[in-house]
Amino acid sequence: MIDRADEFIGWLSPDGRLLYGNPALCRTLEYSQAEFSALHVWDISPRTPESWPARFLELKQQVSQTVAVELHTRSGKVLPARFNVNYATSDGEEFLLFGGRDLRETSDPVAGRLLEMHDEERRRIARELHDNTGQNLGALSINLSMILTTARIDPRTRQALKESLALAESCVREIRTISYLLHPPLLDELGLQSALRTYAEGYSERTGIQLDLDFPLPIRRLPPAVDIALFRIVQEGLANIHRHSGSRRATLRVRHAADRVKLELIDYGCGLDKKSASRIGVGIAGMLERARQLGGRLTIASGETGTTLRVILPVLQPQ
Repeated sequence: MIDRADEFIGWLSPDGRLLYGNPALCRTLEYSQAEFSALHVWDISPRTPESWPARFLELKQQVSQTVAVELHTRSGKVLPARFNVNYATSDGEEFLLFGGRDLRETSDPVAGRLLEMHDEERRRIARELHDNTGQNLGALSINLSMILTTARIDPRTRQALKESLALAESCVREIRTISYLLHPPLLDELGLQSALRTYAEGYSERTGIQLDLDFPLPIRRLPPAVDIALFRIVQEGLANIHRHSGSRRATLRVRHAADRVKLELIDYGCGLDKKSASRIGVGIAGMLERARQLGGRLTIASGETGTTLRVILPVLQPQ
């Protein structure tokens, strides 16, 4: 996925060395990935302050920041770009993760609309699966049950019908699970807290990872855009825990204030090293974009004892 991503994704060290750039970034800047990894930030962004350690410290203190830069290609072209920059640590090493885009290709409103269209399509597919495919499979199960209980059939045919019924019922369960993962109906009906609780139960059953929920007070209804953004961020974060962390336990914590909601997802695994960061870079970019579109902030802190994903979103129109 990261190889096919259109976004620019990479990371650099405290002394300004470019440690990694994905194919989209390297191709745009006219370098191979091996050549890119031998460059300094000044090679692609000459206007970067000469005192890079001081700049790194500034970005570190802010943890997460959106920066506008001018990128210089190998042939001397100048490209405007915007990056979401996040401070991260792994095994005692510090680095900056960055994800962004060439501003000639797209704009922030377009990116926001793409996310909305993606969510709308997931909602539509979930509804179709539940209302059509799921209902048809349910009817098939009923018909097979009726044949088994009323028809006079030989043992071999009866066994085949039993197996077919079991397959149909398994398909019904899988369709319901897929439909819920695409868009949980509880998110629209009862809000974020109910949707997260139900999702957490299913996640633990599917993965065997114990997910502890820390919701000290009922979460009042949030604007739909905030509900969807937080739910999708949790989905992506939990998927990364299952795929990469090796942790058998995680904590999901939500705090709500008058003007903002804060969500933390904590695992106790191996931490986010540079290799795993490259595999989940597209997911990180998507989470960052969701938070940014709503005027919020998403940060990732990682070390030998695990990783903490933290997102804070303003609640401008509480419901």
